[in-house]
Amino acid sequence: MVLDFEAPKGTKLISVHTPKGKCSGTLPLTCELGTLKPHRKVTLTIDLPPGQASGVFTMHDAVGSSSYDPELSNNTRIELADIAPAPPAPPSPPVGCASRATPTAHAAC
Repeated sequence: MVLDFEAPKGTKLISVHTPKGKCSGTLPLTCELGTLKPHRKVTLTIDLPPGQASGVFTMHDAVGSSSYDPELSNNTRIELADIAPAPPAPPSPPVGCASRATPTAHAAC
């Protein structure tokens, strides 16, 4: 089984883990997952920096067999994931305030 993972331009890869096979380690990512028995699954964990990238992430996978396969149309799949941008960080408390939870005598707090 071969899996390709494409991310929006500029996306950084932290790590990729799979219990079976090996992956290229750079984006776009290509993983050679080897032979899987019928109806078996393999988990692939891709770590990206939180909030670092948004857009459409595309995953292509393909399987094949050395034996006759009467139904070739189910040997490939494309999955799309639309990742939204991270929400903005909360504003900093005004200068002179210890925190928003414990306002001081400062009028802006």
